[in-house]
Parts: sequence; structure tokens; C-alpha cells
Amino acid sequence: MASANDISSLVASGSVASIFANHVYYWGDRHRDRFIGAERAARIDPTRDAQDSGLHFGMHSDCPITPMDALATFRTSATRLTSGGSVLGEEQRLDQQAALHALTADSAYLTHDETHLGTLAAGMDADLTILDQDIVGLAIEQSQNVSAVATVVGGDFVFNRGGF
Repeated sequence: MASANDISSLVASGSVASIFANHVYYWGDRHRDRFIGAERAARIDPTRDAQDSGLHFGMHSDCPITPMDALATFRTSATRLTSGGSVLGEEQRLDQQAALHALTADSAYLTHDETHLGTLAAGMDADLTILDQDIVGLAIEQSQNVSAVATVVGGDFVFNRGGF
């Protein structure tokens, strides 16, 4: 529930953040209804404020606390939907491009791996997942139907359902 001032302080100090975006989905309703109220719960994992302030942040699943499912984390950060179907902190939603950036380029930045991971460019490690649909161009409600067709690690296919 970092405040805008907290996030500004992180940026000013050169800090970065790893945000548990799945928190909103799995425990948002409970925090809102039982522990901290609607106003404070809306600030759980304030990804939009982090993005708007220029803070480098990645997102994680806290596995095994929640499943390691980057697409679910992507959806939660873009919709802010709780498991009960409520939107928690609508103003903290990320657009799909920002969510993808946090899961890829900024996550690599957090671990000082941005020179060889996190983006597709010549000379970068070829660690990537090929999806059956464009998650950035797809309506977020339809992203539940997206699945991986191939995974490449170090330039080698380790999973290939797509016949590449």
C-alpha cells in the first residue's frame, strides 16, 4: 500500500521494486472486507503509481504462495480483478504494454540482467515464450484464452506445440 510519496522516495533513491500483483486477485477481497477497508485496499500493489513515477518494477507470483503463471499476473495487473470479481483500485490498472514491460524488461532490470535478458534484440539471450495470440493487442477480457505454443531457452526450443 505504498503511498505516492513512498514511491517518489524510491525513485529519488534509485531503488527498484518487485510487486506482488497477484495479491490483488487472491487476497484483495479479504483485505478490503476484513482488515483494512476499501480505501486502503485500493492501494495494494500500486502499479500504476509506480509506472507513472518512473519507478523500475517487476512483478512476481510469490510462488508457491500463488501459481507461477505470468499470464495470470499480466491479467491481474491490467484488470485489478479480485477472485470475487470486484475491481480493486481501478486507478492502479496498467495497460497491457506496461504490464508486459514490467514482467519482462523491468524484471530483468531488477536482477541486473537487462544487458542480456528481458527484450528481443540482437545479442540478447533467446529466452522467450511464443503465445498463440497477441496479449498486448487483445482485449484484456479475452486474455484468459491465450496459451503458450512454444518456449525457447538459450536459443533452443524446450517446448514446442506450435511446430516451429
